[in-house]
Amino acid sequence: MTKRTKVTKIMVFLVALICVISFGYSALATSWEDSVAKNWQLIGPANSQYNCLNYATEPYRTGSDLLKYWEWPWGSSLPTSSQVDSYLNTQYGLSSSSYTVAASVNNIFSYGTTSGITHFSRRYTTSGYIVAKWGQEGIYLSQGYNPYWTSGPYGAVVKKYYK
Repeated sequence: MTKRTKVTKIMVFLVALICVISFGYSALATSWEDSVAKNWQLIGPANSQYNCLNYATEPYRTGSDLLKYWEWPWGSSLPTSSQVDSYLNTQYGLSSSSYTVAASVNNIFSYGTTSGITHFSRRYTTSGYIVAKWGQEGIYLSQGYNPYWTSGPYGAVVKKYYK
């Protein structure tokens, strides 16, 4: 075997190995979104000027309240479920229920635990989709009122809020 043939075989082997490794990584790779929700579709761009609570309460705001901003009246801490109840009732006149199965369009859902709410979404359509702003990321559409992994950053649904 000539030196040229050996080099060619080594090059072909290396290229094949790189292809196999690249395919393996891409086949095993998951997106950050997949670690958050069981199903999702990006429908709006990332924007750090407003958050999930502001986006979820949008149908209940009027006038100058329509501006998008970071709405989180609890500072840097996670509110309890009862603190969220009080805020959404006082600010928007919303009632709460732990019965989350029957929901109407624009009902708001809270996620996390009763001792620490981490996220909000709202019912988007009558066919069971919710829509939510994921922190500083984009706006996502998910099927079902409880699409988030309980081990993920948002957790399970806690309550729904409605008028």
